[in-house]
Amino acid sequence: MAHRSWVRIRWPLLVVLCLAACGAACGARTALEVDSPDASPSDAPMEVCNGIDEDGDGRIDEGLPGVECGVGACLRTACDGMCVPGEPSAEACGGGDEDCDGVVDEGLLIGALGPVAEVREGAGGYDRCGTCSWAYAPILVPLDDGGVYVHWNHGIYGGEEIPNMWGRVLDASGRTVGEPQPIGDRVRLGAVRIPGLDFRDGLVMAVERVRADDVGRLWRFTPGGLEQVDADFGRCSRATSLAYVGDRLVTACMERGRAELRTQRIGERGTTVTLEVDDLFYGGVLHPHAIDGEILLAAYNVDVDRDERWMSFARFSPSLDELQPLTRTEAAYTLGQPAFAVPGGWIWWNLHSWPDAVSGERLDRGGALLGPTEPYPFRAANPPLAYIPLGGGHHLVVIPATDFDEPLFLVRLDERGGVVQQLPVEVPPNPAGEPDFTGHIDLIEHRGEYWVTWVGSYPADGEPNHVNVQRFGCVAP
Repeated sequence: MAHRSWVRIRWPLLVVLCLAACGAACGARTALEVDSPDASPSDAPMEVCNGIDEDGDGRIDEGLPGVECGVGACLRTACDGMCVPGEPSAEACGGGDEDCDGVVDEGLLIGALGPVAEVREGAGGYDRCGTCSWAYAPILVPLDDGGVYVHWNHGIYGGEEIPNMWGRVLDASGRTVGEPQPIGDRVRLGAVRIPGLDFRDGLVMAVERVRADDVGRLWRFTPGGLEQVDADFGRCSRATSLAYVGDRLVTACMERGRAELRTQRIGERGTTVTLEVDDLFYGGVLHPHAIDGEILLAAYNVDVDRDERWMSFARFSPSLDELQPLTRTEAAYTLGQPAFAVPGGWIWWNLHSWPDAVSGERLDRGGALLGPTEPYPFRAANPPLAYIPLGGGHHLVVIPATDFDEPLFLVRLDERGGVVQQLPVEVPPNPAGEPDFTGHIDLIEHRGEYWVTWVGSYPADGEPNHVNVQRFGCVAP
């Protein structure tokens, strides 16, 4: 038992000094020391994960490793053995998962939250060459104040080069702020969103004109301008496809007979693996699987002489230390098919030539067919389209159609590829007042709302086309 020493304040100062000196000489504690329940670490009991304050410091289970349990609004953190998920409630609008099943806003409809904003307003149009007026490849970057920043590319072919990356800010209600502004003149071809990378990073792939060569580079786009990011695409001057999983950037450089896969952390040396493929290999797209951290390589193949088309799928890890060989699947039309990650595998979209409707197939993790999805009630143009995961295998997809009467769809799919909701989006007419054609779509989730941007056509050379932005969100029944 520890020796207790104490001092009454009313003692004479001389007595206090004598006791202090004696205590120091004898090795005892001085009167200025105060006992506490944790005075001796060796005597204090260790905390155990049981909801009790063993060491008596007024805190429960402190210092023990924390674990998470529950999903959505039920997510909680506590020590292992004491973690109890929260109670689910009815699903409500706002981008949350109140019923705690891993799916956002299921059972609720998605609708427009405001009118379409035309952000370009003629900026960058030149009469001396038609291609100089064409805007394409818009990308959305969320802002901290709830608004977004949209940037797009202007063509530079056929005439004098002009500042070809422009941007504009929209506030949280979707209204334009200020005027369109040029932000850079180094990017020759439009930016491409990198699958698996958070929208808030603003990091995209774009192609720069360097002398007579097109060189793929990484860029970060912000309202302040362009910032080049250090990344090495190996021997591939123009990366065919990119994906981001965990902390690794994966690129796939495609050519006949081989695919060169490269993985790296930004700013570090990369690792390269060469995958031998069919001699008729035509190209491919990388699809990251956020659920289990794997990547699907969807490679499209064309034999023009035999009029045959097929898809090949390969699965691999982001570190490239685990590869599954390509498996072949018949396909009707092979350019740019998307694949959505769902629990246990993938949903692959087979885009057909117009006017055939889109079809879908369910794939296992390695790319083998599990069976068809239900028939989709809409037709789609050739790529592009845009999609984001909503949790639980659900996805929100924006699809451009080639029918001018119904040029854009917002579609929600469940984990089996079934259509939960199909929303035709009203698209403003083109500058000539005619029905417009939509393309080059980007889609992001921002504070529980969904922002969509797309470009429209223009009626004649030299007349600027539109760049449109619109907000969507949950609409309570």
